[in-house]
Amino acid sequence: MKKLIPILLILTTALLFTLAAPTLGLDNNPKFEEFYTEEFNSMTADMFDFIFKIKHPGKGAKILVEYKNMNEEEFKTIDINTDTPGEELQLSIPKEATSEPGFEYRLKLVLPNGKEVISKVFKVITKVDPLKESAGGEVGNPYYFYDIDRYNGYLPDDTYVSPGIARSPFGTTTSETFPGVTSKFAELRTLTPTPHNGTDFGVENGTPIHAVIAGKVAFVNPTWDPANPKGAGRYVILGHGVQDAYGYYPYYSRYLHLSEVATGLTVGTSVSKGQQIGKSGDSGAAGAYHLDFGFLVKWGDTEDLFMPPERFFNTTNWNSEKDLGFIQVPVWNASQNSIDVNVYPKGTNDGSTVNVSIMVKPTTSSTWTEHTMTGVGNNTYRFNPSSYAGQTIDYYIKVIRPGYDPTKYITRPYYKTNQAPLSFYRRTI
Repeated sequence: MKKLIPILLILTTALLFTLAAPTLGLDNNPKFEEFYTEEFNSMTADMFDFIFKIKHPGKGAKILVEYKNMNEEEFKTIDINTDTPGEELQLSIPKEATSEPGFEYRLKLVLPNGKEVISKVFKVITKVDPLKESAGGEVGNPYYFYDIDRYNGYLPDDTYVSPGIARSPFGTTTSETFPGVTSKFAELRTLTPTPHNGTDFGVENGTPIHAVIAGKVAFVNPTWDPANPKGAGRYVILGHGVQDAYGYYPYYSRYLHLSEVATGLTVGTSVSKGQQIGKSGDSGAAGAYHLDFGFLVKWGDTEDLFMPPERFFNTTNWNSEKDLGFIQVPVWNASQNSIDVNVYPKGTNDGSTVNVSIMVKPTTSSTWTEHTMTGVGNNTYRFNPSSYAGQTIDYYIKVIRPGYDPTKYITRPYYKTNQAPLSFYRRTI
């Protein structure tokens, strides 16, 4: 039986590139390079719609954009119907051309005398690594989550994940260690504008890192340029389970900011549970030595769904899972006739740094009502739903962190910031 999952909106990434305005007349037999800059090469490859800007070179000239999917033989043409010198133009290569494995394009300048000047062919791969760097150095798409606990351990493809299937990424299969958590999953952090899509473990530089589950290397980056302190640095991503017809695994585990990757790891390499795959470090966008670890599901080629890690581990050694996740699953407290939830920011005793509320809607209504949850100690927040007695309610938890962007929040079931989840907890009061 298929599980309900959030409907994802594909975010269009508009990457804008301005061509240099020409300084010579059209009768000077120009080279195409005089009409554009190599900024085209700085594009990333995670967009569906490909958008760029150009400046028309002059009256009487014509600019054409030729494009094709990599599976096609012939280029198609877009004619830019204007001849206003210096006019800044913008267009989008049709979405159907940008499907996997990618697309190619080139620019053609037709001069008034009929001479054609053609650029080199540019290629954009759209079947991409899930760790995509944006201009701000963020890794992947940090807005989307798949709340595997909400779906009782089932992944979007109906694969069932047994509780405690993973081992610690630290130590060996016979002797595991459990370092402290320095940033929890989905935590609202003041240093970034988006909730954390992984879990940070504070470890010394060079700590051996091991595969938490057997799998195959899906992506690996053993090199990193310290002059570009962005993104994931050196990393390994393992795929777990059987690949589908499109090459996707049911789910992945990722290991970021490594100081080194184990030798011999290439895409497709089989890795056993507990096998060392690298050593911790601070490569990429890392302010200190640590391991940024996470589980995720690939949703097509452009979106990644990040999952809370609690289900995968035997969490006894991480404060009974409370150290791993920012918001725990809300529970019914029979002795208090209340809905309780634990919210754990950094550390275990700074609950005062968050504002927690519960959004409630009777199933017979379309209106959501927000209620403030009362802190009762030990990072526990409580709501007594007696006003809904006799009714069946849908509800979800909403958390705001002062000092963080006040217009943004995170919910449990985990979902996109600033937006209600599309699935809820339900209870008859």
